[in-house]
Amino acid sequence: MVILDEIKLKENVKLVIQRRQIGGKTYIDIRKWVKTKRYTGFTKKGIAIEPEFLPQLIESLQRVKI
Repeated sequence: MVILDEIKLKENVKLVIQRRQIGGKTYIDIRKWVKTKRYTGFTKKGIAIEPEFLPQLIESLQRVKI
């Protein structure tokens, strides 16, 4: 696991972007990390995609209007 970047969402919540190996394949993993009284660590909320799909994901996210 190699942390590439972090985005602070709240005081004890961040979005962590990392490169990691899953089943022998490399993925870009974007996952929520929390720190509470009961639990500290990554949540199940996130996405793991193969690096070749990253440009398409970025392009799709840029089209999202808020």
